[in-house]
Amino acid sequence: MGLSKLTIKYKNKTDHYTLNNELNDHVLNDIIENILNHYPKDIITDVTDGIPLAELTRPTVDNIIKQSRYDKNN
Repeated sequence: MGLSKLTIKYKNKTDHYTLNNELNDHVLNDIIENILNHYPKDIITDVTDGIPLAELTRPTVDNIIKQSRYDKNN
């Protein structure tokens, strides 16, 4: 599975999101737009392609779960 990591920095915090590169481009774009909608416009973003599965840490998984629950409720 091809994975990327989206890193968002704001207010001295850093959030990481794991993205599945095997999704269709329009689906992946919608996911990224949905994530970015929860942040102010002045954030710093970075995308790292080809992350190893070892970087799929608990905080990253927690972010995925949190986003999934939010999407279901909205």
